[in-house]
Amino acid sequence: MRSDPAWPSMRDNGSADPIDDRHRRRHIGRLAAWAIAAGLRSRKVAGRDLEDYFLAGRSLRGWQVGASMAPTQFAADTPLLVTGLIATAGVFGLWRLWIYALAFLLLGFVLAPLWRRAFVITDAELFEIRYSGRPAA
Repeated sequence: MRSDPAWPSMRDNGSADPIDDRHRRRHIGRLAAWAIAAGLRSRKVAGRDLEDYFLAGRSLRGWQVGASMAPTQFAADTPLLVTGLIATAGVFGLWRLWIYALAFLLLGFVLAPLWRRAFVITDAELFEIRYSGRPAA
């Protein structure tokens, strides 16, 4: 076995260690079974209407809804954003990420409760309510 900790599951000839491979497969299988079981448990509740599916039946508080939106920004493209910011503006350019953090705090604690009180599901519905009526021009 290699002594390099960066390659703990590789043998000297480069092949994967069968014990670690079995462990990984078992772990992935357990995660898949858990995800399927969670979906089957909640399908009756979430399948009643769109509000139950998208908004958890409006059972969450406004700050919980806002806080759940923040993790959606940690996606596969986030490292690309960070790399691009550093490449174009240096490490100083990362201040923009702190602005996003402040914006999500504002969204979660101020705007999400107001959005919830409007009884809309999508932002398009919110815009329709906000800008309905007589046109300005």
